[in-house]
Amino acid sequence: MTGVKPQGTVARLVRIIGHPVVRLAVSVLIVGIAIFVLHKLASAVHWSDVKADIAASSWRELGLALLWTAVSFAALSFYDVLAVRSVAKGKVPARIAALAGAAGYAISNLLGFSYLTGTAVRFRIYAGLGLDVTRVAAVIATSWVAFWLGLLLVLGLLLTVHPQGLATVLPI
Repeated sequence: MTGVKPQGTVARLVRIIGHPVVRLAVSVLIVGIAIFVLHKLASAVHWSDVKADIAASSWRELGLALLWTAVSFAALSFYDVLAVRSVAKGKVPARIAALAGAAGYAISNLLGFSYLTGTAVRFRIYAGLGLDVTRVAAVIATSWVAFWLGLLLVLGLLLTVHPQGLATVLPI
């Protein structure tokens, strides 16, 4: 069964999607959507408000915010490092996997639509290193499963330690 090529509509679709012009057009479309979303989000923010908020914060608060942001992105990047080690061991350097994870989460958290934006960033990086579509999908799926399992673990710990705290957020 190896070596069998898809025929008909599937083969045409694969050729169309794989064409360099289509791949470039999809990248340009994603960048265009990102610029549009950033423009819409930025139109509601005024520079004077940002300056006032920064001026009202202490250097300690700003430093701690930057520190914990860096720690957060470092932690998020390890999901991809672990996923690459389990799915594509030896094919992607750990530092590139960490960069792909941090960039994917940064873009998806900024723009939303994480299945489109963060996945597109990761696909571009991993495909550039020679991973095929199935391996890239497996890396992304493993990373997402690990992320959600981590969230469930934290939720379980919070419910165990402080069960009444959830009642303030959810009407249960």
